[in-house]
Amino acid sequence: FTTFFDKNYLARGLVLIESLQQHSESFAIYVLCLDDFTANFFHQNNKQYPQVIVVLLSDIEKSDEALFAIKAERRLIEYYFTLSPCLPLYLLKKYNLSHICSLDADIQFYSSPQPLFDYLNEYSIVITPHKFSKEVSDLVKWGVNNVSFQIFMNDTVGIECLELWREQCLEWCKDELDEKNNRFADQKYLDNWNILYPNKVKQLYDNVSG
Repeated sequence: FTTFFDKNYLARGLVLIESLQQHSESFAIYVLCLDDFTANFFHQNNKQYPQVIVVLLSDIEKSDEALFAIKAERRLIEYYFTLSPCLPLYLLKKYNLSHICSLDADIQFYSSPQPLFDYLNEYSIVITPHKFSKEVSDLVKWGVNNVSFQIFMNDTVGIECLELWREQCLEWCKDELDEKNNRFADQKYLDNWNILYPNKVKQLYDNVSG
């Protein structure tokens, strides 16, 4: 797993990690610490959270010059949006992981996540649709899928998808709806993945139980 947050979201991040400790027998979670406070917390509490592997923002920026180059011209939230594809891509390549699951820090697990990873036997990418009800169906303009949970295999499709998404986010990742070009932050880029990678993307429309 991987996620990123600063001290303002540390409490939420700990709920996520502790829920995984409760429901997953064996896991590692790469936490991109967006400030020194968060990094120091995990260094000081590594016995309580042994599954956490601390990743520093400076490490990613050193390995991705294009990402660092646009930092000064982006609002902070938009820079964080830009990290969405850069972090999993960095981890897959640096650590040669078989797969990586990107999570928002404010997610909590109530059962084993294993059924979600079982989809990787057939798919290279797993994403989460918003599943808007009819009453709020107009919200789909912000994106069919939600950038809160994705799994990427370290295969040709997974890497190609992440590299494309990274290029798109480096080019444009504003916190506003660009209806002309069908863009919103890091999120609407996911709308086309089913078309770009047919039969390789699993959208979690069904209920998953372990």
